[in-house]
Amino acid sequence: GALAEEIREVVGGESHALIERVADRVATAVLRHPSAERTIVTIHKPDAPVDIAFDDIAVTVDRSR
Repeated sequence: GALAEEIREVVGGESHALIERVADRVATAVLRHPSAERTIVTIHKPDAPVDIAFDDIAVTVDRSR
């Protein structure tokens, strides 16, 4: 529950222009917890302001201690 709340605050908090930054901040929050050794975070932005046709844009980061 505590981790879910932290992630919600990261995602719903301050605005970021890049989804890469959001993914990095979520991964950092996860790895602050002593029991976490690795995290893989994927952030989707299906409504990204891009001038080409697409269904979804996503970024994945893989972080470990």
